[in-house]
Amino acid sequence: MNLLLALLIVVVVAAIPGIAIGTAIRRALDKGKPSPPRRIDRSCPYCDGTAFRFVDAGEPSPHHFVCPECRREFGDIAQMTPAEAASVKRIDKDCARADALPNLQQIKQAVLECTRSGRSGTFVTFTEDGKIVYDTQIIGTFHGVKTQAGRLHLAWLCGQYCKDYYSYGSFNCWLMDNGLAWERS
Repeated sequence: MNLLLALLIVVVVAAIPGIAIGTAIRRALDKGKPSPPRRIDRSCPYCDGTAFRFVDAGEPSPHHFVCPECRREFGDIAQMTPAEAASVKRIDKDCARADALPNLQQIKQAVLECTRSGRSGTFVTFTEDGKIVYDTQIIGTFHGVKTQAGRLHLAWLCGQYCKDYYSYGSFNCWLMDNGLAWERS
């Protein structure tokens, strides 16, 4: 019995340093492994979409975001790089030009007429060359809006106009890469 007890004590005494060494080795190896990037979400102040960025562990949160819905850029402009801040300002100016289009009311009315055509699941495209197209037919034009975010802002303005015309429950619209799509219930 004494021999068995002595053998058990030797095994336990030998195992404790082995466990400690193994744990230290595992921790050292874990430090070398890259951590998965973390996702940082921000709500878009323009369309309520969710913009996101991935950053590596240990990196600070980003200050510049691009909304995947409306393509507007936003964030803490004081913390952005000069190029990011210039891009935000350029897009903001372009969206302001869309707000001030002299024919904005006619554009919104033309899009509303398209939604009243009775067909759901269709869309209006706002092209880079200033045309507004519905079913291959040009329903209007605009000038001075140069960025995708500016054109999508114009589409968003049209969508809000249509939502105001219909009750919110009977009309749903969303931005696409180049325009506005909708469905009516």
